[in-house]
Order: sequence, then C-alpha cells, then structure tokens
Amino acid sequence: MRALAILLIAVALMGIHPAGSGQTRVDAAVPLDPAHNTPVPCEALGTPGLLPRSAKNIVHVANVCGFVGTDVEFQSRTLADGSVRDYAFVGTMGAGLRIFDITDPAHPFLAGAYTDPGWQGDVQVRGDVAAIGFDPVSSTAPTTSECLQAKAASTGQRTSGGVDVVRLAFDAGTGLFATSLIGCVAGNPGGGAHTLTLHPSGTWLAMSNPRTHGSVDVVDLRGAPTLLYRIVQAASLGNAVCAGVRCIWNGRSGVWSPHDLSFSR
Repeated sequence: MRALAILLIAVALMGIHPAGSGQTRVDAAVPLDPAHNTPVPCEALGTPGLLPRSAKNIVHVANVCGFVGTDVEFQSRTLADGSVRDYAFVGTMGAGLRIFDITDPAHPFLAGAYTDPGWQGDVQVRGDVAAIGFDPVSSTAPTTSECLQAKAASTGQRTSGGVDVVRLAFDAGTGLFATSLIGCVAGNPGGGAHTLTLHPSGTWLAMSNPRTHGSVDVVDLRGAPTLLYRIVQAASLGNAVCAGVRCIWNGRSGVWSPHDLSFSR
C-alpha cells in the first residue's frame, strides 16, 4: 500500500448525535438505541481543549460517504494500463460491505459492494477473498447476515453470528469490483465472530467468540467454507457449543475469552 496523504478511518459512530452543545440524545422509540445507522460529522465529536480532527488532516470515510463504518481493510490493485489504485474495504451497520477507491483520499468513490442488511463487524481481505464477521446484538431483531439467518432457520437453531465469505472479482480495465457469496459459517451458538484472521494463503480462516463459552473456530476455505475445529475451554466440551462440532480443549482451566487472533505459519 502506497503512503496516503490523508489517513482514512472508518469509524463506528454508534448513534451518538448532537442535541445541543456537548449533549447526546437517546431515542427510546428506536430498538437497540443508541446503535443508529446515522453518520455524525467528525467535528461534532471534538474533545474540548483539543484540536479538531480536520486540523490533523484526518478524513473519516463514514462521514464523507454517508454510513456508519465498523471496520476497514486496505488493498492496492494494478490496472491494465499499469497504474496502481488504492482501495478501502469498509464494513458497515446495515449497508453491507462497501469498497471505495481511495487513490485520491479526499475524494473516495464507490468501486464495488456486497449488500447485506446485517451489522458487520471485523473485515478481512486477502487476494480475491473477503471475510466479513457478524456479532449479533439482538435475537429479536437479528443483526447477523441473511446467509447466517437462513442457515439457522434450516437447522432450527438459534440465530447466531459468524462469517460470510465473499469472492472479489476485480476488473483491471475499469478498476471496479464485482462480488459474490461463497458461503457462510455460523459461530458459537448464540455468539458471533468478534474478530477474524485470514491465513496468508487465503485457505484458512480463524474467528473468535469471546462470550461466556469463549471459542476460536478454524474454518477451511479450500472448498465451500467449512468449520473444521472449535477450540474451547474445558467447561464447553459437554454443552451445545460442541454439539456436532469437533471441539479441542485449549488446555487451560477457567473462563476463556479470546479476542485477537493470528496464524503462526
């Protein structure tokens, strides 16, 4: 990734919006308030006594492009004419995965999208694969993906979070992306995918669920996305977390709440 003149950050502005000087408003009529899909101008969130974000030449993609961003990954691609374009892959709350051309950071424009009404969490991109995590916050108004909702309905299980795996098809002539769903994998029942990590080869995926029965799921991407292992604490071995799943004990006692993940090789 070439150095960018302006840092672009996708920020999850979780429903905080001004109702007067230094005040915020909570709308009781909106379920799950204050989690709104409403972008807020950066300057409205300035901290008294500190320089505003704009003074440090920081532009927030979510504010420029009109959505609430949750996570962002960057990738560069070479066009047919040899020029290089820079892209931001932005997860959102209800607006799907958005792909922006940010070669001119001050003027990003849409270069592709994967539309899904779920509230997306972590986003990972490796080559022509994007992995999008969903960590639902409500069982009455599902905020997970359509694929994961359908998977839960077909098995009669409680709707849970997990990951959608998406194919990226880059057109080197136009510099635009087309997307298609490869498949989805449900996480820990009632839980979700808090963070994701793609193996450098693009053939393996790990996702964490740090809730009561914490777990790390290892997903095989060499064909249709398939949950291969679930690494759990001892207390989870005999409950629904391991039903129909090959579980591996993490080798330690007590409650386990994994967050960040990485592959050693």
